[in-house]
Amino acid sequence: MQSDKSIVFEDFSEDYTTVSAEYKPLPPTTIELVENSLPAVLPELPTDNSLLFEDESDIDYILHSIPMSPSVIQSSTDALSNLVDKGRYETAHQVLKELVEVDAHIPQSMRYESAALAELRHVLYPGAENDNMTAEEHLDRFYDWLSLLPPQHATMKRNPFVEVTEEVLNMDRSDVVMHFSIILAKKGYAESIAPTVVPYIMRHELPETSMGFLRKFEGANRYYWESNQTSKFMLKKTSTDIRGCAIRSLARSGKLDTALALVPESNSDFKLTTYTYDVLIKALNNSRDSKQIAHIASLEVLRNDTEISIAVAHKADGLATGVEYAHMAKKFDTDDALNFQGDLAGALRYLKQSVTRNNLPHVFTIMNFIRDYTNAGRTHALTLLLNKALRRNVNTASLLLFAEMMYYYRTEQHDLVIRTFLDHFYVVGVPREEVVTSYKRQEAYANSCSNDDSMTRSGRLHQRSGVPILRRGKAWPLSVHCTLVWHSIAATTVTDTKLDHLYAKLLDVARDEQQRHPAIKMPLHPLGWKRPIDETAFTPFMRRLMFAYGAARGAQILSDIAGFGLTPTIYHFTELASFYAHTRDPGRAFMILERLEASAADEANMSSQSTGTLQLTSSGFPHPDIIMYISIMRGFLKARDINSAEAVEIRLRKAHKYVPGENFYLDEVYRDLSTLRKEIRRSEMTVSEFVDVVFVISSLIFFYLSTAVKWSYTGRLTK
Repeated sequence: MQSDKSIVFEDFSEDYTTVSAEYKPLPPTTIELVENSLPAVLPELPTDNSLLFEDESDIDYILHSIPMSPSVIQSSTDALSNLVDKGRYETAHQVLKELVEVDAHIPQSMRYESAALAELRHVLYPGAENDNMTAEEHLDRFYDWLSLLPPQHATMKRNPFVEVTEEVLNMDRSDVVMHFSIILAKKGYAESIAPTVVPYIMRHELPETSMGFLRKFEGANRYYWESNQTSKFMLKKTSTDIRGCAIRSLARSGKLDTALALVPESNSDFKLTTYTYDVLIKALNNSRDSKQIAHIASLEVLRNDTEISIAVAHKADGLATGVEYAHMAKKFDTDDALNFQGDLAGALRYLKQSVTRNNLPHVFTIMNFIRDYTNAGRTHALTLLLNKALRRNVNTASLLLFAEMMYYYRTEQHDLVIRTFLDHFYVVGVPREEVVTSYKRQEAYANSCSNDDSMTRSGRLHQRSGVPILRRGKAWPLSVHCTLVWHSIAATTVTDTKLDHLYAKLLDVARDEQQRHPAIKMPLHPLGWKRPIDETAFTPFMRRLMFAYGAARGAQILSDIAGFGLTPTIYHFTELASFYAHTRDPGRAFMILERLEASAADEANMSSQSTGTLQLTSSGFPHPDIIMYISIMRGFLKARDINSAEAVEIRLRKAHKYVPGENFYLDEVYRDLSTLRKEIRRSEMTVSEFVDVVFVISSLIFFYLSTAVKWSYTGRLTK
């Protein structure tokens, strides 16, 4: 037997070679793989088995590690902040919930405003991918993020939460507005948000709801100022502002009984301003209700008592803008304005006859009827009237639509101004992006509720499904329709920077440079149709841009108006001149006034030498009216420039006869002028008396010193 084992059974042959070449080894087993991956010597096991299976530093286990050390909590709050900064709000809210469960302290920060805003927009603009949450769940998260915002004294932001407040109001849900307002009031922001949220609730809600909200809102404001142990002045000031805002809103919306119930007692710890009393008294006078008018006497006593009311300079805005609305109404050839004094049947009969006979009623007549009719809880006749006008002709329809848009604007329902424009006119002469955004916002709300509920809550005069339209479709807008859209968008533009951008768009539209949307095919302009931009579209930009960027901006706006071949109105010159007066620049204020007075004098001379109609001078300047004199006087009074105010008063008396009691605004400016005179005279008397006292004291001192020296000298001589 051979000793070689390789040939024990068989000889090595080619058959084995072939099979060996084709053979593939089996894959290693799991045990073999594990053994190959292990080191030759395994490390010692830790005595603490907490890290045996999971990494404790993982964020999923941070909050479940009990007890939590301060360093761990700090890292978690940092993680929350980082997630919010990166826009990962879903994960951030999960971390927030975990931190709240373990009662961890979370530093308050303004960075959480973005998270709150994101939750709001999920509600306003639903349909995002992977969003299975309901609107109420998003609102709960919204309130969670609001709770993390810092109090008023811990932030230096000038106008906080402007964007959030705007989106809250866009939801058109009073419950959200009230909850949001009370949360921020407890943090000290009541004064900054009150001018926006208080009128909304006062105007839209029943008295029981609005009064309940106001009590909670004022209580939250009081809680903040008392808990922070600040001076009582701020509590009184904010209380005055909040209550005054509520009373003025109620008075302007015709809810006079509720407004009267909010007037504080004479021994209250805060006062109302004379401005608030004047708004309420004026509304009572206009109500023509004997029971309500009976309250005027007692209110005037409170108003004139300096121990009860706070004197403030009145705004001439309402008077000046009212004149501009009258200027816009003159674009239509109509009858004179009529006052039916609450006779709804007579007013409706007159309007129907006017529409049928093409004898157009005045815009203010239509607006007054809309106000009185809606106050009576009715809207059906308004839809029928508009339907009749739309079937009649475009001119009649344009007039009624302008009156409806004006009504919405005067009641601060700016989205409805835009919606009415979109329903009936081509989108020309207006900023397309802002108009479409407003439309989508309204559609999102309207689709979430029934037609009747949508109309009731939004304040619209027509049901959504029954809005009348022209038979041939949409019409070309007039300049006044476009102007109201510009005014509404400017009124809802919350920051000066955005308003400046909006003004740039106005200039583009005026230059016909606005790009049309490629998907929209616009028909050819009708014959005689003009660019729907006139000088009144520039009005809402004057005051705000001047206060933001200086008087030079107002002068530039006047230059822009003239550059488009338009003529600035007396309102534009009034705004610029009164701003110069307010900023202590009497030279420029009087330069404008003198230029307009000289233009008026030239026209008067030319009129006296001509036999026909009045001829205008080449200057084209408007005549200075009584409103301009009042506004400039008001500006100098605010600047406490008594000499310039008296100089304007002399010019006013030359141009207009003053009859006390004939013009409310003129009476007010004379009253304030008299008050300033007394204050200055009193201060001069105080200074004069002080000088006299000093002179007497110095004389006595000199007498005593001279006497002492004399006696001293006499004593020496005696010695």
